[in-house]
Amino acid sequence: ILDFGLARHADERDKVSAGNEVLGTPVYMAPEQVWGGGEIDRRTDLFAVGSVLFEMLTGQEPLEVRAAEPLLTFLRRAGTQPRRSLASLRPDLPEELAGVVATAMSLDPKDRFPDARVFLRA
Repeated sequence: ILDFGLARHADERDKVSAGNEVLGTPVYMAPEQVWGGGEIDRRTDLFAVGSVLFEMLTGQEPLEVRAAEPLLTFLRRAGTQPRRSLASLRPDLPEELAGVVATAMSLDPKDRFPDARVFLRA
């Protein structure tokens, strides 16, 4: 379920990628990871965790992948388009759970959980 191919220690200050490389699975990437320039931190990882949780609960990816869509076009959407609502696809789930997943997948890192402990308690 987890892919630690890009994992690094939180104290490491160097970048995982160099130049204009985009590393990661685009459908699970946070906007700041897609576009660069933003701070990549714990909240970026929690975005991916929220995305995986969304897919586990719905059987669908949180951002619709369109057939034959060029990767660059998809990445533009991934950086700006809010993810699908868990409640719209699974109205049988508790509203609180839908809220937790939505918070984890917020486009703005400031609106996400600050760390995994807070996410877990939610």
